[in-house]
Amino acid sequence: MPVAELCTKKRNGCDVVKRILSDFGCSAPGIAAAAGAEFSLGAGDLETSIEARGAENKLQAEESTMPRHRAIGFALLRATFGVVFLFAGIGKFTGGLGAFVGGMNQHFSGKLPAMMVMPFAYVLPFGEVTCGALIVLGLFTRLGLTISGLLLIGLTFGTTMLNDFPTVAHNVQYGLMNFVLLWLSDLNRYSLDSLFGSKRSPGFTA
Repeated sequence: MPVAELCTKKRNGCDVVKRILSDFGCSAPGIAAAAGAEFSLGAGDLETSIEARGAENKLQAEESTMPRHRAIGFALLRATFGVVFLFAGIGKFTGGLGAFVGGMNQHFSGKLPAMMVMPFAYVLPFGEVTCGALIVLGLFTRLGLTISGLLLIGLTFGTTMLNDFPTVAHNVQYGLMNFVLLWLSDLNRYSLDSLFGSKRSPGFTA
């Protein structure tokens, strides 16, 4: 078909559309503006959806390309660290909570007031069992590691007041391990956090 004839038919079609719009009391510029606004809104929503899908695909790609040996190494270190806290807390309960608190209060006698020692001594076993279980299972891992870090600060303070510097050095090593686990928490693939998808949530749930 010649180009001139094609252009003529297109122009005639546009004239027919304008005539129909005028019969219904609608102006062509108004219809075009409304259609343009609707198209703009739809395009914005589509762009947002595409960006969200792209971010999700990127996250999945990063997870699939994560070296498996690094994730396994993190899981082993995490479980080892959690076991230490878990069974340290269980041992305090099996020996008797009251006996542990009394012994700790006596141990710090003359160094720290009982009003500081006894509340911490009561909280310590519960904190150790809680954070140890969370870390071993990989459930709310960052929260568990935060609790263990706070407990280590308290324990290090107490041993420093006793001038027990070999134990202080020991606690600092645990503190360093705690830091490494928090720093590398993105490798927490083999965990309940990863299974439930809670690692994508903000806050302590990764």
